Amino acid sequence: MHSVSSEDRPSTTPSVGRAAFIVMMSSQAAQSLLFTLTPALLPAMSRTYGTNGQFIAQMVSALAALGLMATSIASGRVARALGVRNLLVASALFYGAAGLVPAVSANVVVLLCSRVLAGGAAGLLTTGCALLLAHSYSGTARSEAMGYQTALGSLIGLIGLVGAGALVGPLGWQLPFLLYGAFALPVAFLAFSGVPDIRLQKSVSGQGFGAALSRTWPVCVAGCLLMMIPLSIGSNVPFVLANIGVTAPLIQSVIISGVTVMCAVSGSLFGQVQSVLGVRQTFAVALLLAAAGMGCIGLAATGWMAGLGCALAGAAVGFYTPHLVVLSTNLVPESQRGHSVGLLTTSFFLGGFLYPFLVGGLQKMFGLSGALQAIGVLLALGAAGALAIRHTRLNGYLQPEPNV
Repeated sequence: MHSVSSEDRPSTTPSVGRAAFIVMMSSQAAQSLLFTLTPALLPAMSRTYGTNGQFIAQMVSALAALGLMATSIASGRVARALGVRNLLVASALFYGAAGLVPAVSANVVVLLCSRVLAGGAAGLLTTGCALLLAHSYSGTARSEAMGYQTALGSLIGLIGLVGAGALVGPLGWQLPFLLYGAFALPVAFLAFSGVPDIRLQKSVSGQGFGAALSRTWPVCVAGCLLMMIPLSIGSNVPFVLANIGVTAPLIQSVIISGVTVMCAVSGSLFGQVQSVLGVRQTFAVALLLAAAGMGCIGLAATGWMAGLGCALAGAAVGFYTPHLVVLSTNLVPESQRGHSVGLLTTSFFLGGFLYPFLVGGLQKMFGLSGALQAIGVLLALGAAGALAIRHTRLNGYLQPEPNV
């Protein structure tokens, strides 16, 4: 396998092997499994740990987000040191190993530490996949590929969500964690065998981490706030459903799966929708869908209404996730992409780490349903703001990169 320098990349999009394409699609799947495999397990898990069980179960997601946040911020340096292929192989193997630890140990300290480590591996894998994708595609093709990445991630998340719901009844909450290893091992093999050894340009003075942050901070702020939506759904909808009498884990999983199904649909359509509506309008539509989804969940009196809310929120995630990732790669030169992708991933999961506390604060004020309705109102205001911004500095952040 030959070494490919970023400086040698042709101006047209290079051919992408099948193995490399599958690998670059895997990052959203790895993130999805971190947070979609666990919702069906949370009620049984919380019973295992007694009076603090609900908080421990919710921290399973929050600590995975912390691990993602911690490694993503340094992932650009790691990618430059190891090369993209080595980063992908190592992070996939570590993700699988750490992810399956709860299947063999119910010790609470081991459980929570393994979630930090699995999240950290996913953060490195995300950056490696984004760098491979950005190296391979540009312009509209990059937007479409990023949308497909989001769609595939949702489909894999759906498998994890429904699979865990089906397994937790007969097998308990621990064994479904073996799915992490089943996912990660093929990704590591394909990365080793099918990804070229891409070496990144070195950052020059004034073009490193700080320069990337100065260009992408609005995108990072948006990512931090919007990541709270899917994580809040995964952690809180099981309890919303239990409050209205829907307690069967498999039925809960099917209802929540509306998020991943619609995320897959909207993600696969992202490139085409953005080309028709425009960048800013597509983002505003995503926020409106998220607002409607959270409002439906907050007002839900039946499983059907909660399912509608999950579907609307999932459609929103499928639009705004690739939107933000594409911006993070378009706004910086190639030498800064590792930093910019790492910053965005860190921002996503800073939101993931903070959401139990922020949503918990709203819940103390308004109750669980009222907190979700309040989030819907805030998202609707954000959509109005996105449509209103026409002649400000932010417009520079909303322009897609032209085809090269």
